[in-house]
Amino acid sequence: MHEDVEHVLFKMVEKNKYWPKEIVKIMKDEGFDSFNMHKHIKLWKEKDAKNRNCHYGVDVSGQWYWYDNWIEYCRENYA
Repeated sequence: MHEDVEHVLFKMVEKNKYWPKEIVKIMKDEGFDSFNMHKHIKLWKEKDAKNRNCHYGVDVSGQWYWYDNWIEYCRENYA
């Protein structure tokens, strides 16, 4: 490998996006049987997770999509 790096390449990667109902299904499939849409809504509101500064998801044409890191947050913080 050349010691003098003259160029750095970045590959843009599109993040996985999930509808809220997909988040609920993933959580249930992983054994969080009592996780439902109501509890999902409560969790994101408590975290203010739709705040753009949180980077948990994105609004695309008026539809909110969640990223993988939101699923991880749900796993770690759902009791």
